[in-house]
Amino acid sequence: MFVNIDQIIKNVGKCVRLRPIPRRFDGGPGGTELEALDRDWRITRASRKDGVTLELDATGHGVTLNWDNILEFNTDSVRGEQYGFLSLKMQIHLGGSKLWLEPAPIVPPRETDGQRKYRAVAPFKGKLVKLSQMNTGRNVILLGPVLASSIVEVFDCNEFSVTVGKSGDGGFKRPISLDNVAVIVGGDYGLELQERHG
Repeated sequence: MFVNIDQIIKNVGKCVRLRPIPRRFDGGPGGTELEALDRDWRITRASRKDGVTLELDATGHGVTLNWDNILEFNTDSVRGEQYGFLSLKMQIHLGGSKLWLEPAPIVPPRETDGQRKYRAVAPFKGKLVKLSQMNTGRNVILLGPVLASSIVEVFDCNEFSVTVGKSGDGGFKRPISLDNVAVIVGGDYGLELQERHG
């Protein structure tokens, strides 16, 4: 991801809310942390050479950020064209008349549904689990929620699919998309895979 410098330069004079929201402290560094306030900062100057200068009219605080401190600029379509959001790589701290910067906390990416299911199924690789074929739509009312159940072995799994089947003579292997499976931890075999059946 890169900063669209020209877009920010075009928005001098406009107000932005900062992400992460600046942290406030009583009196300065080392003071008691105060409640965060999501306020408008005005872009007062911006140039390729000098970065972008922001001012908080409510308190008189100001800061000039280098371009490598900025993650991205987004317009605030709800509030109108005079407003936006500025996502920073830095955390702004305010206390008394002081302003200081620290690197923003790194937020790990959210776990996808497939990753969550993989994490639940992976310990059962090579083990027997219950596989239930689940009815959907009207069939749930007409036939009940479970069409059929069987005991299968988990041969392989990743964040996209699980391969199940039976070993030995007459054995089989079949991949199932994890998008099509509910994973239930517990029960007689420790894990139940509920495959939606159309």
